[in-house]
Amino acid sequence: MLEIKIWLVLVLLIEVPAIAMVVLHAPLMKLLRAIGFNWLMAVGIYLSTIGLIAQVGRTNHYLKFNVYPIDEWFPVWVLKDVGLSIIIFCVIRLGLAMLKKDKPNV
Repeated sequence: MLEIKIWLVLVLLIEVPAIAMVVLHAPLMKLLRAIGFNWLMAVGIYLSTIGLIAQVGRTNHYLKFNVYPIDEWFPVWVLKDVGLSIIIFCVIRLGLAMLKKDKPNV
């Protein structure tokens, strides 16, 4: 039980900056675009935040009732993984673009 509580705290430590990023998205957009942030990465952050909130809700349910809730239609927590995959894709694409910019013959 203690491991689950520690895990939940770690998830919340990841989720709070993600939510802050979503809330502060508009004012920071100009700065973020300067370092390569684009709309696809914003979609990844939104999806990851929704998925993390769902995952924390499932974990809270487990801590109260000692059983995970059943996802009857769509497991919303999967959006966390989809969003992170989109973010990783954007970072790799940005890295390749920067590499190509530094070394045009590559």
